[in-house]
Amino acid sequence: RTAIKHLAQFADFYISSTIFAEEECRRPLAFSSCSSGTARTIFSFFNATNQCESYVGCDKGTNRFDTHRQCVGECPYGKFSGYHNFNSRVLTQ
Repeated sequence: RTAIKHLAQFADFYISSTIFAEEECRRPLAFSSCSSGTARTIFSFFNATNQCESYVGCDKGTNRFDTHRQCVGECPYGKFSGYHNFNSRVLTQ
């Protein structure tokens, strides 16, 4: 149990300390229709406003986050370009 707990904490830290490459954050968002009851608040980086913003949807994938803080932490571009996450790695595809 202790090992699983530590592994879960490490995984949470590792996932939360990721920075996406700027082109990933600026990629146009593809929106899809939601089935009944699946819509939720999602945060994404929007090129039009040059910042992370919320919308209601059901999409998952790159540049879709559960919180504003997570969005800014993983897409620190545009208005958030001064944001630094020192324990980060940049993801590219």
